[in-house]
Amino acid sequence: MCVFAQNVSQFLDSGESGTNKAGHYVITGLNSGRYELEMLPCSPSSQRYAGTLLSKIVKVTAPRRTGSVNATATLGGTLTGTVQGDIPVTPQSGICVDAFAANGDFGNSDVTVDGGGYSITNLPAGKYFVFFNDPNCAEGITDLAPQWYPAAPTQAAASTVTVSAAATTTLPSNTLPQDGAIAGTVSATGHGPLSGACVIVTSSLPGQPPVYSVSRGNGGYQVVGLAPGKYEVEFSSGCGATGYKSQWWQDRNVPFGVTLVPVTAAATTSGISATLHK
Repeated sequence: MCVFAQNVSQFLDSGESGTNKAGHYVITGLNSGRYELEMLPCSPSSQRYAGTLLSKIVKVTAPRRTGSVNATATLGGTLTGTVQGDIPVTPQSGICVDAFAANGDFGNSDVTVDGGGYSITNLPAGKYFVFFNDPNCAEGITDLAPQWYPAAPTQAAASTVTVSAAATTTLPSNTLPQDGAIAGTVSATGHGPLSGACVIVTSSLPGQPPVYSVSRGNGGYQVVGLAPGKYEVEFSSGCGATGYKSQWWQDRNVPFGVTLVPVTAAATTSGISATLHK
């Protein structure tokens, strides 16, 4: 098994090691600090075991050795299925699929192959949320909207999937909807088109992270990759332009009672524009 130590407060401070035939490991070169430990299979002899995230944070004080940081490997489960795109319904390759443990302890991912199939392995037995089309690990940009299983726009609306040790759970095929976009122009009072304005698009559904864009030299912007739904659009300084007051579409200077912008699949909602004031 491979064992990874990550300092919880210093991203660049980490170390790794592999277990020997007796299951022992030593990670050297660590600074004093608090570390999170993860164990993952990394050889043919360990592939049937689950990854493990140690439930406790380990305190390291240099130059002393911190011992007895032990874990028990358990047999892993597998989550499989297929992903399709809508309009027309076609199997999709290169789509990243994540499995997040409902208790927050462990997760793993896979990328769909030709035919749309995926296989997420080495999962500890338990309940998982499954996320389709994660842009952080996809092989390329798609015109499909992200989705939680089963066909849920947010994790809060998703259902968990049970994975058992040494068993394969196969999900029904998931069809991802076409994404949509919002576009418009940003101007400055008395100065015409404004470049460097931040455009912040936030879904009306809770739990969705905002999506950002920046206006170009002609004042134009476009926000792509949006799931069908309704969105709040904010325009502000901070992406090159400075000194302008924030504004919400349409012409609102406070984030209350704003007009939501509808987004439909495979379409761009255009004309979502603003004129910013000093």
